[in-house]
Amino acid sequence: MSIEPDPEQVADPAEAFERMRRQLALLSAAVEGFASRQQAIEARDYAPDIARLIERQERMVEAIKVLAARPAVALTPQELAERITEAGKAARETDREMLAAAANRQQSSADVLEDIVGHARSREAQFDALVWSAILGFVAAGILVFILHI
Repeated sequence: MSIEPDPEQVADPAEAFERMRRQLALLSAAVEGFASRQQAIEARDYAPDIARLIERQERMVEAIKVLAARPAVALTPQELAERITEAGKAARETDREMLAAAANRQQSSADVLEDIVGHARSREAQFDALVWSAILGFVAAGILVFILHI
């Protein structure tokens, strides 16, 4: 919208003044609308919004204090690793004891089996000795009978 009318279009001064009056009215309405919107923005009460922000901030501060009071937060990575290692050792101690008990039972079973196998070998060895003794006894008796018949 142009403020200055074309001189060719305006022939009547009354019409030119009427046009100017309408443009001025539009301009005044636009300025008043802007001013009323500006007043609405300035007049708005931000107190509830600020109160909610402050409340949220206080809750965050309390949550941070709770977290800061936790012992794990105060630990350095080295201290944390040491504590994890200690906890692992304590947890594995019962496993170690159970493993040692199982190894002892296994060794006892192996000893019993070894004794059984050892007795079986000695019985076999005794039987072999008895057989050889009998064979040698027959050979000796045969030699003795042969010598006595001569």
